[in-house]
Amino acid sequence: MDSPEASLFRDIVGAPAYMAGRASHIRGVVAAGDKLTIQLTRADPALLPRLAMPFFCAVPSDTPIDPNGVAVIPSAGPYTIRSNTPQGIVLIRNPNYHGPRPHHFDRIELSLNVQGPQAIRAVEDGAADYADGIEFNAVDDKGLAARYGAGSRDARSGDQQYFVDIMPELDFFTLNTHRPLFSHERLREAVNYAIDREALARLGDMWSPLPAAPFDHYLPPGVPGYSDVRVFGPKPDLKRARRLARSYAGATVVLYTCDYAPCPQQAQIVKTDLAAIGLHVRVEQFGSALFSRVVHPGEPFDMASVNWVADYPDPGDFLNTLLETPELMPTFRDAGAARELARAAELTGTRRYLAYARLDLKLATTAAPWVAFGDAYDRTLLSGRIGCRVYSPVYATDFAALCLRRKR
Repeated sequence: MDSPEASLFRDIVGAPAYMAGRASHIRGVVAAGDKLTIQLTRADPALLPRLAMPFFCAVPSDTPIDPNGVAVIPSAGPYTIRSNTPQGIVLIRNPNYHGPRPHHFDRIELSLNVQGPQAIRAVEDGAADYADGIEFNAVDDKGLAARYGAGSRDARSGDQQYFVDIMPELDFFTLNTHRPLFSHERLREAVNYAIDREALARLGDMWSPLPAAPFDHYLPPGVPGYSDVRVFGPKPDLKRARRLARSYAGATVVLYTCDYAPCPQQAQIVKTDLAAIGLHVRVEQFGSALFSRVVHPGEPFDMASVNWVADYPDPGDFLNTLLETPELMPTFRDAGAARELARAAELTGTRRYLAYARLDLKLATTAAPWVAFGDAYDRTLLSGRIGCRVYSPVYATDFAALCLRRKR
């Protein structure tokens, strides 16, 4: 699952040759019969989570390379694409699939680019069975939760239709340690204690105006290594924040953010929160140029609004990728943290996830390179006739596992 920023960053800064379709050959990959051998140039403990993602799939060797994409190719799963147009996708059962995954429907039709109110009406009227909450607004969310959500009469009778699931996503402000102000650990910690996370999360993020879950460390639910603990808490601790920031009173923080809701509103919250500990905030707002500015070396900002969605279910995709990749945001200048990140990245299995869980909390509480404030929710509305639902934070709804209710 790629974050919106990652796609924009690739558009802005470009992609390596092997990602851009210009490489003539991939070495170290051999397919012989039903065995695939991948030879790596270095150890990659996160390889298995990557291979389990939908973007790693078998395709025919003669699949054409088309910069506009290939509309229909065979599938290795229980369904295959019958047609693919800008209006929608039609899936039919794959006659060559004999695996254990469920496939209850003969045909699945997906309509694209349907606005929220239209999608909701279609499900409620029985013309559709599934609506994704990406187009819902706050009014939709409140009404659907009351009618079909976990606390509704339908849910109590076992017929819940509206689901709100947390995503492996992090909303946060990165603190630029390449600038003098936030090279100081005490001030980074002070800012973390001063922020009203509940107020920020209530406004959503730059990709959705729907409320998110307040969050205060770096590995979100759904990512191995996540810990269900609070570090700073959802509400500010101004007494502690003022004590830590006392030596920096009067300093100016340059905040980069987007120029559309809810970014300006969240910037005002940050401005008010940091004024309470003696810091002035100068807000600079940008459209799509925000991301190219954030990754530009020497860019004169101290704090920037960003977020990240898991590419694959591994903690290194959050901590190592975001703290050490200058093409995404300024790297974290801390030699000790870099050594610990490198050691964790070499581990496998349970030892890996336990190490990252400890490192997550240690970074958040002591080094504090980011101000995490929220995790996004994934909202789904199902029709009353759907009786099976399988959801996972990384893969979202499994359409192949949907089924109809038994008639009562």
